[in-house]
Amino acid sequence: MTSPSSGAHLPLDLTHVEIEVPNYGVLREERMNRNRETMQAVDKGISKDILPEVDLTSAETGAAVCIQRHFRGHQGRKVYVEKLYTKYEEEERERTERIHRQMEEGELLVDNVHLKVSLGDGQTVRRNRGRYYASQVITIQRAWRAFRRRRSSSAAEGT
Repeated sequence: MTSPSSGAHLPLDLTHVEIEVPNYGVLREERMNRNRETMQAVDKGISKDILPEVDLTSAETGAAVCIQRHFRGHQGRKVYVEKLYTKYEEEERERTERIHRQMEEGELLVDNVHLKVSLGDGQTVRRNRGRYYASQVITIQRAWRAFRRRRSSSAAEGT
């Protein structure tokens, strides 16, 4: 004989076993009765308000319940779609506002860069103007000193 821990499986004969399918209607009715009895034990009036006795066995009642279920589902889906669309519109509005805000910030940054460049260009022009003036002064001084050197050297040779 093998033990269960050895890994060998015994053949199991399930031909005589029948699986019973539960009657869900009966189970539901029994549960409703239990709930009703519990509520009556607490308060006799509350059970009639919350769980009215309904005969779910008639075809008309079943059809009415089915129609009500479908209609309430339809109403719930309509409300859900309306809320979903409202949420979508709100998110879309926030997204467009954020895009406009980012565009305005970008335009401000571009304008800031343009101002910095124009100020830098103005500083460069002023700096270059000063350098040009200094180079003209140096050129005049160089020419004057060369002229004086030539004049003093020609005066020294002539004497």
